[in-house]
Amino acid sequence: MKKNKLFITALFLIIGIKAFAQIDTLNVYLEKNKEHRFGVDLVFENNSNDTIFLYTRFENFTHAGIIPRHSGICIEFFSDNNPFGFNSGDVYNRFFIFSRGFTLIYPQSNVKLFFDIGEVYSRFPSPEETNRKYEISFFMNYSFAKYRYPDTTIQIIYFQTNRITMVEPNKEPEIQRE
Repeated sequence: MKKNKLFITALFLIIGIKAFAQIDTLNVYLEKNKEHRFGVDLVFENNSNDTIFLYTRFENFTHAGIIPRHSGICIEFFSDNNPFGFNSGDVYNRFFIFSRGFTLIYPQSNVKLFFDIGEVYSRFPSPEETNRKYEISFFMNYSFAKYRYPDTTIQIIYFQTNRITMVEPNKEPEIQRE
């Protein structure tokens, strides 16, 4: 009887460890894209030995008010560390869709999803036009699973990425004319 309890306890621990390990398999963060002035890469980094099936269809929650629990991204804007927003008329993307809505991330590799923030928000200032620092962050929901094992689907709700600087302030001093 004691061996059965020990076996059952060990079984539950192993199952629980696998469930929690699945959540820790993906690191998600933003990187500044070096090829585009207002480009940002949303990086999904697979640290496991499993191939990950990532759902890459995100609703644009930026002007939604309340964020529902399905996959989506709210782009948060900061000017000199203060949150601000663009008018909802400045946005034309209702959805961000990559690779037909899904992609595979092979073991020990990553996938970068490109966002052109200047294209999504046409009124983003250029460095020459401002003396303020502009940053963005993603507040998002996403889903993934082990490839060929849909019963392992994990849904991450209300995840906050790191901040990326989009525009550095113009640091050149203005020339005083006499």
